[in-house]
Amino acid sequence: MPTLIDSHCHLDLIKPPGQVAAVLERAAAAGVDRVVTIGIDQKTSGWAVACAEKFDGVFATIGVHPHDSKTIDPGTYDALRRLAGSPRVKAFGEIGLDFYRMHSPKGVQIQRFHEQIELSRELNLPLIIHSRQAMDETIQALEDTGGFNRPGVFHCFPGDLALARQLAERGWLVSIPGTVTYKKAGRQQRVARELDLNHLIVETDAPFLTPEPLRGRQNEPAYVSLTADKVAELRSRPGRGGRGDHGQRRAGAGPARNRGGVVRMAGGSFILASASQRRQELLGRMGLAFEIVVPRIDEKGDGPESPVERAVINARRKAAAVARRRPDRLVLGADTLVVLGELVLGKPAGEDEARWMLSVLSGRVHRVITGFALIHREKLIDYADFVSTQVKIKSLTEEEIAAYVATGEPLDKAGAYAIQGVGAGIVEWIRGSYTNVVGLPLAQVLDRLDRLGGVGLPLNRGD
Repeated sequence: MPTLIDSHCHLDLIKPPGQVAAVLERAAAAGVDRVVTIGIDQKTSGWAVACAEKFDGVFATIGVHPHDSKTIDPGTYDALRRLAGSPRVKAFGEIGLDFYRMHSPKGVQIQRFHEQIELSRELNLPLIIHSRQAMDETIQALEDTGGFNRPGVFHCFPGDLALARQLAERGWLVSIPGTVTYKKAGRQQRVARELDLNHLIVETDAPFLTPEPLRGRQNEPAYVSLTADKVAELRSRPGRGGRGDHGQRRAGAGPARNRGGVVRMAGGSFILASASQRRQELLGRMGLAFEIVVPRIDEKGDGPESPVERAVINARRKAAAVARRRPDRLVLGADTLVVLGELVLGKPAGEDEARWMLSVLSGRVHRVITGFALIHREKLIDYADFVSTQVKIKSLTEEEIAAYVATGEPLDKAGAYAIQGVGAGIVEWIRGSYTNVVGLPLAQVLDRLDRLGGVGLPLNRGD
């Protein structure tokens, strides 16, 4: 039987108390031979170290959970330093931000998070991160403190595939808990299915988050095997995406090639299913011949999908609507969303909403996600992908916001700004594709067009 590691559990919280030996015996019988028990404050960190020193196969972490940030006093960090002297301590955490429960004030959480990242650097320990409804702030804190320069794990990873891949590019791991077995865990299942396996680990978070079919019982390390089985099942399904081109997700169905090889489009032309002047200008600058047909659909709004899924779904619906009318042509559809945490910002309804959007984005990092789809019904092409770019808007005063809104530029732009216009002056930095923020990730779209039909950047084709 292959052996497993439960990378994150709370042995001290499993009831009844004093049953650690029995819990570890059941884990071993299930093929789980190593367990990491997590400290969430000074007391539980001490308990975790003592437990790890008593039982073979148990290792400990130390740190203060964001819920308990308000309990940190001058002696807390000295106590953690002493505990770190044990060779059984393997990481610092779980630490981070939790704006869902708010058991500690937001400002206190952020301050203590910064302090603990610095302490992990002093102790030369990897980080274990907790983030709930605070992902943008968590990422920002790690950026500001140099936390990404250390190894780390995002425990009970709450993000989408795009964020998981960004973390993987930094050398970090994402940890998948038992919730991946739940029916409505589509976003988490996609991460488990498509993220590079070298950056994926599993956990129980016991006694919480018991996987199916045991949901409702108290969780324990033995059940990490159920989570691992689910991940293996997801990754073995035919047609799973893998890393995809350009490190992005592949979606949709249908072959991109016919039996004769690469599909060639007559005249190298295609249809753009979009009324967006910005997308038309981007493609036009590349010297491409394309026709514009505006799809007659209502874009999908709020729903259970993640922002990435929503962007891809909308892009496919646009392309499909035109492809039904023009089945003999390759059709490109796209949809761009501005996302801050779990908030999706569309086009403002007026000046008041534009001012509100800009005040929300002020001083914060958000994501611009564009889904794009290519469909040719006669040639059985149905391809979809997405690109995500991080953008930070500088801290804006009320006067700066009012002045920008008065230009009129924000009123028809998702997120109420245009990076290609006057709005360039409020963008502090971006990480990723600039043209994606404008409305279409040109490099990725042109590459896929060229693969499908010889329609790409003219300078690259030797014409």
